[in-house]
Amino acid sequence: MDEKILICEDTVEGVFTAIYEIYEKHMDLDTTRVQTSEDQDLRLFATYESVQTDFEKAHKVTRTIRSRLGEDAYKDICMALTTTDGDKAQAVFKTIVTGLRMTKGNKIAYVMDNLSDAYVRKVMTLSRNAGNELHHMIEFVRFEEVTQGFLMARFSARNKILPMMVPHFADRLPSENFIIYDERHDWAAVHPARCDWVMVEGAGAKLGLLVEEVSDSETNYQKLYRHFVDKIAIDDRRNYELQRNMLPIRFRKYMTEFQ
Repeated sequence: MDEKILICEDTVEGVFTAIYEIYEKHMDLDTTRVQTSEDQDLRLFATYESVQTDFEKAHKVTRTIRSRLGEDAYKDICMALTTTDGDKAQAVFKTIVTGLRMTKGNKIAYVMDNLSDAYVRKVMTLSRNAGNELHHMIEFVRFEEVTQGFLMARFSARNKILPMMVPHFADRLPSENFIIYDERHDWAAVHPARCDWVMVEGAGAKLGLLVEEVSDSETNYQKLYRHFVDKIAIDDRRNYELQRNMLPIRFRKYMTEFQ
């Protein structure tokens, strides 16, 4: 049979929409493929079809995953989809297919324990890599007060983990106006005080109009903080190799104590 390839948006909702349509249209699960971008070299004997993101369909897939595969599997799948791996959509699709086949009655299928399956193993690997970066970014991101009166944080992540980061800070800074900007992917999370946060695509040009410079009080606090970090260091115990292992150089560009 000819291979069917669905091209969807590179988002969780986009991939879930494609998976919904595969089941809705009763496509062959073994010869259907999900991708977030079109092949540079088109495949022979393959039919390509674009899928428009539908949030209602995506929500239905989300509900199915949570109820039949479990909350942990849902988190791993979403985390895997934040990566830039070109085969992530297919790995997630095949993992969901395997999990639904394992489901019996009302029991949850713990598909992520089936590491002998290459697709499940790939999803777990991608999830772990993105999760490690998420943990680092939450720990190392630095906010600063700008002259307009709100808090601003910048970072550059390999994976599109920003939507996973924001709930952590929204929970801890509910009464603050803040923006977190991912320079690599050019998108930002905007959190108005005591309101729900939103994602803004192509935020670089827009933020350039908003962010001018840090406030005077922020400048003073940064000087104090750098002085504190410098004074608590013990010269005889400096270990730059260990420091690079614990705090990769790529994070330091955005950290106050290294500026």
